[in-house]
Amino acid sequence: MSNQGSASERSDLLSGFDLDAIGAAILDAIPGFGDPRPLRKLGDGFHSVVVETSDEIVFRLSRSPASMLLHRRERELLNRIAGFVSVSMPDPRWVIHPRPGIPFGAVGYPKVAGNPLNPAQLGHSKSLASDIAGFLLELHGIEPLAVGLSARDVENAGRPIVRELHRSVAAVLRQEFGGQAVERIKRWLDSVLADEKLLQPTPRLRHGDFWYGNLLIDPASGALAAVLDFENAGIGDPALDFATLRYIGDDFARTVLDLYVASGGAVDDNFAHRIQRHWELREFDGLSHVVLNDLSDELPDQLRKLRDGPVMSTQPRFQDVEPHSISRGSA
Repeated sequence: MSNQGSASERSDLLSGFDLDAIGAAILDAIPGFGDPRPLRKLGDGFHSVVVETSDEIVFRLSRSPASMLLHRRERELLNRIAGFVSVSMPDPRWVIHPRPGIPFGAVGYPKVAGNPLNPAQLGHSKSLASDIAGFLLELHGIEPLAVGLSARDVENAGRPIVRELHRSVAAVLRQEFGGQAVERIKRWLDSVLADEKLLQPTPRLRHGDFWYGNLLIDPASGALAAVLDFENAGIGDPALDFATLRYIGDDFARTVLDLYVASGGAVDDNFAHRIQRHWELREFDGLSHVVLNDLSDELPDQLRKLRDGPVMSTQPRFQDVEPHSISRGSA
């Protein structure tokens, strides 16, 4: 049997989900680990199906060969940066290589304490915004050479995403949106490729998927307790980590940015412009991943996000949102 898995295995991992079979595979893969059953499913996404054992060990099962490579990079990076940041992160201790029941492998770590951030209950918490700004300062301040990254790892802002849009993505767009919408998207793609401001950022170590679903909050204090899912972390434009904070709201994202700058975070004149560009690019990145990895179950939701997103609908640009004083947030 090939250790790369097939499209049908990829589909079965999610639609034919069998917790008992996955538990048996974990038991067989890790000598001395003990029986992890009963398992419970915590969630799923582009790259992972996530389960928790009876002893509160979390396993992330990769959903595709591409995801498997991302999780390998993530594991290596987490082991290197653990001493550089003050909030908790996953501590990957167990690795399962591809096998029947887990076709693309898995990584396991002790469950990280905290509750997922709920924007509906957030209000305007200046204290939490300060915690988040502090984490980003720590992460962006890590010297790449200190964690085994070099200049060859530097990304060219958002352009690789645009250049790697596969022909199959274009076919999906034509089928779902029609000619007029596709022409609108093409004009937007051309504008991104011609955008010289995307060439100017000083690259930093950034998280790459810094939205509220990856932030855990201490239920007692409301403080930032942990940050999850570093599979997209790498050297790139730090503005990307502020773009994804817009899922919480532009007001909150601006508060975090204000506090980041006030604490010494370096931003340039085009920072807000690049936040906007990364916000636009995000759903195209997701669509490309879904199509190229045959994640058909994710396609309707991804098309909805693209249809409702900033390229296809009218939304205020980040730099056009009125700035506000950080003093208005509650402590």
